[in-house]
Amino acid sequence: NGSHAHCPLCGYDWHSQTKVNTSANNTYSAFLIRDRAVRFIANHTEHTPEKPFLLYLPFQNVHNPIEVPANYSALYPELKKDPELQKLCGMITALDESVGIVVDELKRSGAWENTIFIFSSDNGAPPTADPNGVGLEDYQIDLDPLTEDSEVANQQRKWKDYSAVRNYPLRGWKTQIWEGGTRVAGFVHSPLLSPTTKPYVN
Repeated sequence: NGSHAHCPLCGYDWHSQTKVNTSANNTYSAFLIRDRAVRFIANHTEHTPEKPFLLYLPFQNVHNPIEVPANYSALYPELKKDPELQKLCGMITALDESVGIVVDELKRSGAWENTIFIFSSDNGAPPTADPNGVGLEDYQIDLDPLTEDSEVANQQRKWKDYSAVRNYPLRGWKTQIWEGGTRVAGFVHSPLLSPTTKPYVN
């Protein structure tokens, strides 16, 4: 939800422009971002279709807290023995669905043919005890001694056994300059790109 209710250092943080939007409470953030984007596109098409726009959608999926409506995680019954991974897969599905709905609105409105669509993650995964990669002991976490027994520290320790995150075969983690922290999935798509343009993979 928009409040990050399970984050020990966070409060209710969902805003609409400069005002706190309490009506968003207990609504999955991917749906809030998706619906606001659809309304924006529809409004723009109706009132100012001749003007270009930049629409930036900072989805929280798949960031902590690892939460998703149960109907999404239920799509992966084979992962019941690993509930964190099951929820993570559900989060990816919810993200995929939400992005698809935004693209559908761009197509419905006629804006898609003049759109450059960029999708990217922001950084690599946090540390884990992946036997094929750099372990938690190689990840510099500065814990305040006063908070070592806090929920934050406990969450960091849980990462050691957290099967839902992997950067292998890349080295490093989130906040590090190694490729495991900086090289992420992404793509650019647009009807404006020439069909003769060769795909570029890095």
